[in-house]
Amino acid sequence: AAPSASDAALLADSSRSLAIARMRIFAERDGVSIAPSPGKGHGVFAARHIPAEVSVGDYAGDILSQRDVEVRYEAAPRAHALWCEADEAWLRRRGALGIGCSGDYIFRVGDDTFVDSEEYATANWTRFLNHGADANLRVKSLLKGMDGRPRVWFQALRDIEPGEELLWDYGESYWRASDVVL
Repeated sequence: AAPSASDAALLADSSRSLAIARMRIFAERDGVSIAPSPGKGHGVFAARHIPAEVSVGDYAGDILSQRDVEVRYEAAPRAHALWCEADEAWLRRRGALGIGCSGDYIFRVGDDTFVDSEEYATANWTRFLNHGADANLRVKSLLKGMDGRPRVWFQALRDIEPGEELLWDYGESYWRASDVVL
């Protein structure tokens, strides 16, 4: 028998909780912690002194093409002419795991290469890095890292002290027109 809606929601919550627990362990190993950030949900905070120019972590997630981003995020689900069975399976898996399809965790590495950190199972603690106009991190990226896969990582712009939230500037292209306060 198929699980009930409440069983599916419980499974999704358990899966998300386990993934966040895993991220917290790796964050602590990297000298940072995931904690509530006022007005932002969760954020990442320095747990130790981080010297300027040090790499603090790599962004992780699913590797997507321009086609994937357009079909899965820029149109209503199933509305794009290129929607296929693989997209349907992706949408069903996300629904079963209680994962949204916001597109808020997509980082563009190149014209046809993106890293999507929305899915907890493939993401890491860097998905919780927030935007800040007074950023203390910069982001760097390569289409092909040492392992042949795209690489996105964050580097300290200045010395960062314990307790400081790690922030980077998402850039103008991140913000939607509806996000702008007039």
